[in-house]
Amino acid sequence: MYTDTYCLADTTILADVFIRLRDLMFASFGLDICHYFSLPMLTYDAALKKTGVWLQHLDDITMINFFEYSVRGGLVSVGELRTAKANIENVQEDKTYIWFGDLKIFMAGH
Repeated sequence: MYTDTYCLADTTILADVFIRLRDLMFASFGLDICHYFSLPMLTYDAALKKTGVWLQHLDDITMINFFEYSVRGGLVSVGELRTAKANIENVQEDKTYIWFGDLKIFMAGH
């Protein structure tokens, strides 16, 4: 009984805070938080929208390499995250395998 009441209260409060934050961000920046994976992504877009800054593409290989070698952890995605396609060779015809590894901490000691 106590657990059910706690879960209901916790979920209700969280939903209320989420809706309030969603309304606030939409009123302030015109951005919907449901379209973002994380708050840093929303903050980045809000900053670009508020300042009106347009970022240019990197065309100097030295700058590209600097950013490539500086990346540590974070959310990494290529294309749609909602779908995945198995690409492992020599698999039985009736089975497919998809491997997912969370390797954000893989290079922490370097």
